Amino acid sequence: MTLRAMPGAVFVAAYLASVVAANVGVATFGAAGMLVASWVVIPVDLTAKDVLQQRWTGRGLLLRMAGLVLCGSALSAALSANVAHIALASAAAFAASGAVDSVVLHCLRDRGVLARVNGSNVAGALVDSLVFQALVLAQLQPAMVLAQAASKVLGGVVWSVLLRRHLVR
Repeated sequence: MTLRAMPGAVFVAAYLASVVAANVGVATFGAAGMLVASWVVIPVDLTAKDVLQQRWTGRGLLLRMAGLVLCGSALSAALSANVAHIALASAAAFAASGAVDSVVLHCLRDRGVLARVNGSNVAGALVDSLVFQALVLAQLQPAMVLAQAASKVLGGVVWSVLLRRHLVR
């Protein structure tokens, strides 16, 4: 594999590692793990997904993106039975947020790369936080949803700037 071909694999690995780390962190540390995941791990997931979506345009995009979500959750569940319920909630949250994120990313296609990626991350972060909390906690805590979404968005801004050269212009 050449160095030019390598970044795609690196983004797949980053996506999968971030999903597993978030799921294991939440299963192990509860609410504290949820907040750490929101600041550090999920922004990597959101930004890596946007990079991959922009690179994988065309036929097979939906199948590839669904495969990423399912692989991340399956890897998480395979680590421990204690993570399985978190992995299922995570799969639902990532699928819902990924769909919303993808639509917004497409709608912003005429904007600059950072506006496109961060604009889609706002929508994706909010949906991810809402769905995950509803499924894991069986209730919504509006302040926690907003705190999680805001931290994912801010983390996403940092990652999008760091990864800017890998984003499709």
